[in-house]
Amino acid sequence: MGAPQHSDDKLTEGEQLDGIAMTKYWIGICKFFSLLSLSLAQCETGFPAKPQKKASNSSMRLAEYLATEYDNTVRPNCESGKPTEVHIDIYVESFGNIVEMDMEFSLFLYFRQMWVDDRIAKSVKSNILLQRELITYLWFPDPYCYNAKKSDLMLPDTDVHSVVRIDQDGHIFYSRSVHILASCELDLHEFPMDTQLCKITFGSYGHTDSDILMKWTNPTIEIGNKQMAQFSVGDAILSTKVNSYSTVTFPFKRRMGYYIIQVYIPCVFLVMLSWMVFWMRPDDSASRLTVGITTILTIVFLLGYTNGMLPKVSYVKGMDWYLMVSFTIIFLSLLECIVADRLWRTSKAKKTQKEKSI
Repeated sequence: MGAPQHSDDKLTEGEQLDGIAMTKYWIGICKFFSLLSLSLAQCETGFPAKPQKKASNSSMRLAEYLATEYDNTVRPNCESGKPTEVHIDIYVESFGNIVEMDMEFSLFLYFRQMWVDDRIAKSVKSNILLQRELITYLWFPDPYCYNAKKSDLMLPDTDVHSVVRIDQDGHIFYSRSVHILASCELDLHEFPMDTQLCKITFGSYGHTDSDILMKWTNPTIEIGNKQMAQFSVGDAILSTKVNSYSTVTFPFKRRMGYYIIQVYIPCVFLVMLSWMVFWMRPDDSASRLTVGITTILTIVFLLGYTNGMLPKVSYVKGMDWYLMVSFTIIFLSLLECIVADRLWRTSKAKKTQKEKSI
């Protein structure tokens, strides 16, 4: 009874293996025709009528190669042992405001990459603009922003706007929209007459410089909108450090108009107001003390108001020096008022006592 049962089990396993093989076969066929249909649809909508046949043939060959031979888990030049050079470029569309309290800034940009993949050059005879569905079958670098708090740089291409172009030499041009919220080490010693240098550092997330080298395509980058509420944007500075870290530095010079109106001019008037006690009658001590105490409380409020918008740093800022000097002048005015009142009362008491003695 045991032997026939064992034979039936073997037959059942063979049938299962045949079924798995047939399933893989049909999946491969479906994958090929789906890529082929997408490529043909893209060619019909993206190219003029005359070169359509050539572009369609290139798309067909590329779709067939991607479905049957191409391995998107292996980087270009892997067999030669040389690192894959990825040339990057960015176009900054706009900046968000710098948040001093959190030491961060945001920007919206288009991140562009270019590299050469010789494996697909033989399958492409003309320039091709790939649809989004074909992007997942290609090998792509893994760029990463090292000082980003939030970034969609590593999101799937289905979640962002992206474009991929391939030419007949195997050059792959890849562009996508990216929103980055990055940290920025602020130096507030000269606040509010300061210039902040905020950096963004790009690199490969899972590869070393022996696998992928990231380099800037151009020595400068283009910035579309430089208008910011509190800062003016200077020219960006590009640099490439060891370990294939590519850094772009944005200089932000603070605009002084807000602080001149809200802090500097009110402090000047407060100091001048505190000097009014010098022209008041010595015996009007109540009014003189009221003016002095009011100006001191106002300058203390300004000091707390300006520091409330900034991180709690352990050094003295430029604005702090200005407010502390103003506070000192007002305090000395109040001190003079108290001393003058005391001297006047003492002098009056002596004069009254002298008159009584006469």
